[in-house]
Amino acid sequence: AQPGNVAHTVGLGTALYHLERKDEAIDLWNSLLEGEKVPVGTYRTVGNAYRDVKLLEQALVVYSEGEKHYPDDAYLASGKGDALDRLGRTAEAIAAYEEARERMSDSRSVDRKLARLYAVAGVQEAVLTQRWEDAGKRVEELATLYEALGAKLSQGDRHKEAVSAYEKALEYASDGEGRARIEKALATARIALVPAKERKK
Repeated sequence: AQPGNVAHTVGLGTALYHLERKDEAIDLWNSLLEGEKVPVGTYRTVGNAYRDVKLLEQALVVYSEGEKHYPDDAYLASGKGDALDRLGRTAEAIAAYEEARERMSDSRSVDRKLARLYAVAGVQEAVLTQRWEDAGKRVEELATLYEALGAKLSQGDRHKEAVSAYEKALEYASDGEGRARIEKALATARIALVPAKERKK
């Protein structure tokens, strides 16, 4: 390993891991976390190394330890969210990504992940409103989340609720392409509400 070169050392550990010298790899990664003042980037890089070889529980330990020393770091929270998501711990992943986005000046990278996870979790409209609108989030994000909720409800044949969600999405949507897509989904949901007999008339 090259002293002081974290990326090189982590890369060497990854190579050892793939050569089935896993104990050596883990020892090498963990050695980077020893000492009085470990840089935030080291926690990120080592956590990512564990995550990338699918040692997700170990990755969580590293990210969480990093957050103890750097509680305002968005990338540690985002890494934690990714590991939790891969473990299928959806509610915890949502919480971690929300922490990350609070710390970011540009949160678009986690907004998409959150929209998907909210849909997976089947989050209801009242929860969306409380968690996003009350927190003063950007209006366009609400459009994305209500659209995702509408799609989820449509898949479950809950077309009346889907119509309501899409209508809310339109209230918040501002860009033309997004509005057109939501209007099309809204029209489809409204048609699905009409009984089949009446559609034939």
